[in-house]
Amino acid sequence: MNKHNNTSALVAQEAAALQEYSRECAVHGAEWDRVHGGYFSNPTLVTPLAKLICATAERAKPQVIADLGGGTGFLLHELARRGLATQARLVNFDYSAEQLSQRHDPRVSRIQGTLTSLRRRQLAEKEEAVLFVMRSVLHFFGRESLTPILQKLRRLMQPGEYFIHQTACFEDAREAACLNRLHALMNTDKWFPLRAGLCMALVEAGWQVEAMTAAPALPLDSLGLARRYALSAARLKQIHATLTKECGECPKVFETTPRGFTAFLPYTIFTCVAV
Repeated sequence: MNKHNNTSALVAQEAAALQEYSRECAVHGAEWDRVHGGYFSNPTLVTPLAKLICATAERAKPQVIADLGGGTGFLLHELARRGLATQARLVNFDYSAEQLSQRHDPRVSRIQGTLTSLRRRQLAEKEEAVLFVMRSVLHFFGRESLTPILQKLRRLMQPGEYFIHQTACFEDAREAACLNRLHALMNTDKWFPLRAGLCMALVEAGWQVEAMTAAPALPLDSLGLARRYALSAARLKQIHATLTKECGECPKVFETTPRGFTAFLPYTIFTCVAV
């Protein structure tokens, strides 16, 4: 596929991803702090990622730290609380106005836009160094557009700059298939790769993966999924029955609970440097 076709396919995939993102608007804004047990606004659960970003910023000395798909700005708020706002400008880049409307932290600037249309000059002056961070975003682009979005992000960066992202991925192919099947049954195009495959895609896109660090898994309670994806009780029951039949009980990934089921997304934090 040539560059033009590659870009066109990525834009089309992002359009589908944004349509899906809009479908989840019921949990955007203030509600996001409560969804999935408050995972994405829990200071303890974000600590491994925040510590890695702080340590990398201390070494790399960026003038700008940009959170791509930063949502409500919680991660940047935590980085500011840890002192990074005195070392670099903090920028939250997200598509959702509802998400960006939260946490009016004067230490964090906000830009609304899409990743495929993002230009480096929106984030930084010509001579400024940038540290890119991301938390739980890449799966929105699906299987076919994982490599194109990584290539796009790499083109925004200068050699030696860092990209630190916390991404859901699996070591075990059976576990990955189970969670990907769950999301297909919920009529979403989200896709979760194997960790080895994601690492390979990062290298092919132009990064050196310096480190991979485990982060707390995200528990996806079935009732929370029903709210997030507007699933009826009957549809939820069908999904539960289908996954139980096809995947069986898989304690680290999918298990039956008194209220339905819980699925678990394992996260890895990738510390990558542009080469």
